[in-house]
Amino acid sequence: LLEQIYDIKEDLISGLSGNVESARFDIEAKITDPDPAALRKMTREQQRAMLLPLLTDRFQLKVHTETKTLPVYDLVVLPSGPKFKPSATQTDHGGGSTGISDTGSRVKLSAHDLPMTSLAKSLADQVHRTVIDKTGLVGNFDLQMMWSKDDKSDSGEEALPNIFTAVQEQLGLKLESGKGPVETLVVDQAKMPSGN
Repeated sequence: LLEQIYDIKEDLISGLSGNVESARFDIEAKITDPDPAALRKMTREQQRAMLLPLLTDRFQLKVHTETKTLPVYDLVVLPSGPKFKPSATQTDHGGGSTGISDTGSRVKLSAHDLPMTSLAKSLADQVHRTVIDKTGLVGNFDLQMMWSKDDKSDSGEEALPNIFTAVQEQLGLKLESGKGPVETLVVDQAKMPSGN
């Protein structure tokens, strides 16, 4: 729940301990006077914010954020330039759409109207490390890439590169190892909830 509500990876959360950390919960919640049309229009951030009172009320949750210097990948443009085009739509909300299809060992990422900060976030989910957008590319873009999770090719299919090579060959970008500021979540208090 913390990962979902705060949009943070599990290894960037600290401070949970004891019964709360090891326990598993069945949670049923409902929205009073729901407006289906309004719910469909809610952003992911708004949806996550609706769950926060559940944790603060039921678990007496108290947290704070800390910025730490941790290993990161910097997303940079290769000297040859990017291999994708600006989106024709250029919506100003900056959300865009990203689709990731995973067939076991092969992964395809397709994006439409996507800012580079969102691409960095999508790549971070795949490489399990914070990715910082240092491309300097402004606006939204349409792009796609395919890679393999391992070095083996699937039953006669054309072998695909790993994600790092795919970023270079297919996007004209590069993931460079480095250290940088990463926001972490520290749990100051979380108590076992009482029964209903």
